Amino acid sequence: MWFSVVGGKWLAEKNKIKASVAGTGLWKWLAVKSQKNKIKALQKAIDKLNKADKELKLANQYEKHAPAILERKKLYELVVLEKAKKKEIDALHNGDFITHICLLCVVLLLLQSRDSHGQVSGLSL
Repeated sequence: MWFSVVGGKWLAEKNKIKASVAGTGLWKWLAVKSQKNKIKALQKAIDKLNKADKELKLANQYEKHAPAILERKKLYELVVLEKAKKKEIDALHNGDFITHICLLCVVLLLLQSRDSHGQVSGLSL
C-alpha cells in the first residue's frame, strides 16, 4: 500500500492528476506487467517441455531401432574382419608362393652347377 501511495503521489505530480487515481493506475500497470512476466515464464516452460518431448521421441525412436542398428554394426565389423583376414591369408599365401619359387630357383641353380661327377662346382651362396 505504501508503494501505491508514494507511487501515486509521484505520478500525480508528474501528470497533474489526483493521487488516488494515479495510485490505482500504478497498481494496474504493475498487475499487467506481472501478468506479462507470468505469460513469458509459462511460454518458456512450454518451450522447454516441447523440446524435452522432441528429445524423448527421438530417444524412443533410437531405442526402437537400436537393435537393428547394432546388428548392422556387428555385421559390418564381421565383414571388415573377414576381409582383413582374407587379405592377411592372401599375403601369407603370396609370401609362401614367392618363397617356394625362390627355393625352386636355388635348387635349379644347384642342379645346373654340378659337374660331371655330381659335385657342386664353384657356387657360393
